[in-house]
Amino acid sequence: MVGSEIILATGRDLRPNHFLPKDGEESPCPFCPGNEHLAPDPQLEWKDDRRRWKLRVIPNKFPAVRVEGNSTFLVDSTGFGIADAHGVHDILVETPRHDATHATLSVAEHQDILWAIRNRTNDLRGDTRLHYLVVFKNFGLAAGASLPHPHTQIIGLPFIPAKLLERWNRLEKDYYQHGVSCFARALQKARIEKLVVLENDRFICYCPYESRVPFEMWILPNDNIAHFDDLSASYGQLASMLAKTFHLLELAVGFLPPFNLFLDEGPTKQHRNCDRFYRVRIRIVPRLTCMAGFEFATGCFINSVPPEQAAKRLREVDATAAFTAATPAAVPVA
Repeated sequence: MVGSEIILATGRDLRPNHFLPKDGEESPCPFCPGNEHLAPDPQLEWKDDRRRWKLRVIPNKFPAVRVEGNSTFLVDSTGFGIADAHGVHDILVETPRHDATHATLSVAEHQDILWAIRNRTNDLRGDTRLHYLVVFKNFGLAAGASLPHPHTQIIGLPFIPAKLLERWNRLEKDYYQHGVSCFARALQKARIEKLVVLENDRFICYCPYESRVPFEMWILPNDNIAHFDDLSASYGQLASMLAKTFHLLELAVGFLPPFNLFLDEGPTKQHRNCDRFYRVRIRIVPRLTCMAGFEFATGCFINSVPPEQAAKRLREVDATAAFTAATPAAVPVA
């Protein structure tokens, strides 16, 4: 297809999968304390007051892209191109606790993760061969995770995906047509249609009108900010919202479902300044349903839980949780 990019990474078939049933003894988790020798040396490691690591960034042993590539494209006679693409693929091990989840991590732990993402991506931007950084998390086998230990992935690409270029161009054109960004109008609609789940001084969490899956949520700044770096003064408030959002998702569904999370931001400022028409988003996509033939054939999604109902359910469990927390425990009658 014209304009499509495909990354061929055959070595990733060798990844361990700790979710699949195994015969005999389970292999040790390479992200757990005591197993550091099973993982590459860290590029970044933060320690607590007792000198134990609390967060690490390490190279992925089974990368989708490799630092050895040169990104020189060779185009054949049919017009198709191929390159031994340069890139970076890192793993951010979010906590030493193997069984932690985004619903059980503390606000401080969420904030550490945000700062680690900022520090590592700022470092990677020094490599001029990398044109776009992708930050994402897969939780659960249905969401594509191969290891249950909490981790986020960072991939640096030698190109900007065509889908993103098309989106930025379309949203910039929309801004000039309406005089206000599409995101500002979307948030106005979210408040009118009661799609808002949580809100604080700097951020809003809502179920987008165009939700593709049940309980899809976006977290956006209230201001026109297109880059994750520019939110750093508010990481505390963002961490608090993330911790509460995942707690509500767990309460609303009855368990924390598999999900994909990704950071959706504008291009690096050297390439383009898009603060006027774009806003950085954290997009949370629960995997309670699966893509099937219709979705693959058309690119359209069938969502069985309208965003109005999802937002209402999330607000209801929030109110119930708040009421329970504020109500004194009953004293047994002797």
